[in-house]
Amino acid sequence: LGEHRTSLFPGFHLALQRLTASVLSMPKDSQRLLFGWLKRLPSEYFGRVVDVMQQYVTFTLTQPGQNRSDGSAAVMMLQTLWDMNGQMGGILPEHCFHNSAISQSSELQEHYLQWQQQQASVFSYCKYAFLLDAEAKRRLLGFDFKVRMDSAMQELVAQSIRQGLPPETSFEQLLHFRVRREHLLADFCGQLWWRLKNKPG
Repeated sequence: LGEHRTSLFPGFHLALQRLTASVLSMPKDSQRLLFGWLKRLPSEYFGRVVDVMQQYVTFTLTQPGQNRSDGSAAVMMLQTLWDMNGQMGGILPEHCFHNSAISQSSELQEHYLQWQQQQASVFSYCKYAFLLDAEAKRRLLGFDFKVRMDSAMQELVAQSIRQGLPPETSFEQLLHFRVRREHLLADFCGQLWWRLKNKPG
């Protein structure tokens, strides 16, 4: 992450953190009024707000001594801005909402796994898909597939042992699937989980 830089001057991130938290703690009616005003401004002002929020998220991820969860308020602000952008017909392209520090992080898979295991109790950038570029999403899809496959294989072996069957029996069944080329992943996962659910216990 060292190659990522921001133009935030020292101390500015603290002021921005407090400002963002204050905006998010406002009553909903006040938030709607504030963001409604922002929507009426020229698109370049909207873009600047998105850029500053992105710089703050990158700052919390890349600067030594920063708590990464400090960027949560900015991410939630970006979620609101992302929704607004959709309501306005996409005045900013999607790549403006991608965060390269998150997308290129070597810890993204570990972060994703933790989020999958504790979704209700942890803050995770993985919850906000608009932050991830196409390559990061591709990597996570492959990682998620591998995790699910490993879990399915372990379950098949455990079921075979409970039934007194050799594990090879389950492996042979696992290798026979009917999938459509354009829906290969969805068909495979659907049939795999159906077999696990309906396999005699």
